[in-house]
Amino acid sequence: MTSRPSPPAQRRRARSGIGSAVRLPVAWLPTAVLVAGLMTACAGAPSDPPGALPAMPAGVTAPEEYAFGDDTAARDLRATDPVYYALVEQVDRERLRTLPLVLDTAVDVAEVRNAYDDELAGARGWDALPLEPGDDAWAQGWLSPDGEDTFALVGLEPGPGETHVSLTVLTTLPDEGSR
Repeated sequence: MTSRPSPPAQRRRARSGIGSAVRLPVAWLPTAVLVAGLMTACAGAPSDPPGALPAMPAGVTAPEEYAFGDDTAARDLRATDPVYYALVEQVDRERLRTLPLVLDTAVDVAEVRNAYDDELAGARGWDALPLEPGDDAWAQGWLSPDGEDTFALVGLEPGPGETHVSLTVLTTLPDEGSR
């Protein structure tokens, strides 16, 4: 003959959740809702992480090495120098670095500038930073809300017959997370 558990033993099992399929999920429901909410909030928009380099728009490429000759390098230096010196007044000089890119002249420069603006000002909330490049160039820059990071573009105006021009990025952002 099997003995039945006494009523106090049944009450202890019910209080501990053993044998109660309904009580366990109800007790964890607020925690599960909180965790799901935090995960959703942390996931954010599908933009780049705040400390990552923005994705390069169509028509912009990163060459393995500097893709232009001495004449273009000299023009590039004249265009980027004023921007560099303006930026070191805003951010830490030791963190500021130069990334040489190549811009296809068939691409509308406004589209390239807008793509970066959408990411930096739109998605990340960065402020526009007015910059004046050297001759025969254009520039556009942004400063992070905390004033710690910057991202600036300096592009050369294409000369006759050029199919690609130098597009220099001056930034404090690390390479991690870049695409």
